[in-house]
Amino acid sequence: MLRYASSFGANSHYYAPKDDPYHRKLWREKYPDEALVQIKELADTARDYGMEFTYCIAPGLSICYASEEEFDKLKKKILQLHDIGIRSFGLLLDDIAPELYYEEDKQKYNSMVEAHIDLINRTDAFLQTLVGCTLTVCPTEYWGKGDSEYLHALGNGIAEHIRIFFTGSDICAKEIHTDEARTFFEHTNRKPLYWDNYPVNDA
Repeated sequence: MLRYASSFGANSHYYAPKDDPYHRKLWREKYPDEALVQIKELADTARDYGMEFTYCIAPGLSICYASEEEFDKLKKKILQLHDIGIRSFGLLLDDIAPELYYEEDKQKYNSMVEAHIDLINRTDAFLQTLVGCTLTVCPTEYWGKGDSEYLHALGNGIAEHIRIFFTGSDICAKEIHTDEARTFFEHTNRKPLYWDNYPVNDA
């Protein structure tokens, strides 16, 4: 599939399959050797075809944002993938509950977006210690007009070099407009990384 996509000029691949348990449900756990070899093969293949391979991790269903122990597990997972040559990472915070769950988080943060800003900034700061690494984020509110309070706070709370996914006016938008991109830019201080979210199995 990477070979086919590259033949049409595709220059990047975001690895985020929900049937990989270590990407989402078991995000705290390191990959076993066999699975890690398969991911390395994918990343190397993408590189061979001139594509940037981005490994995405989705801890939002269960992470305690205020926990240093939880963040340490996230760093160790990133390091495991960094050790096999991956330099581009994605932090996915979509499809999660809109409210804070753990008592520690409720005591530390005033809102979910505040917790997300903290997690993103700490992750980015860690990646900056690993030379050449980049970060892309999928926010909880990844669709709409691009002017929500959540997106405005997120965009102004994280570094401008961090890319943010946006699908446009709907979860699976039929059209993408420059006016939406302009609004998104005005509220987040960056161009949207448009995600043509098709097909989606729930829409």
